[in-house]
Amino acid sequence: MVYARTAFFQGTLTAPERQEFQDYMRAEVVPILQTFPGMQTLQLNFPEVIDPAGPQDLLLMMQHTYADQAAMDAALASERRTLSMHATNKILDKLAILVYHVNFQREALEPSLAK
Repeated sequence: MVYARTAFFQGTLTAPERQEFQDYMRAEVVPILQTFPGMQTLQLNFPEVIDPAGPQDLLLMMQHTYADQAAMDAALASERRTLSMHATNKILDKLAILVYHVNFQREALEPSLAK
């Protein structure tokens, strides 16, 4: 089983502000996140299409994964996380973006080959 830390970023931005946010996250925050101890994967998911019932202000779903709860806890207690929080807060404050986190236990399932 994989443990995933997921951050959802929401805000109402203009097109230039959205680009500024994406560029900042890639250039400033991601390099710090990539050094989290024990992290297995890091994914940035920028929405292309959101169902009408979904959060229309969703800007990014970012997820990093760990082998177990202990590895995730160690990463979240690390100095690297503190650095990433400071870097992230700069753009959140500038553009009035809300962020919240959800931790998941991921179970990977194979597709069914129904005939």
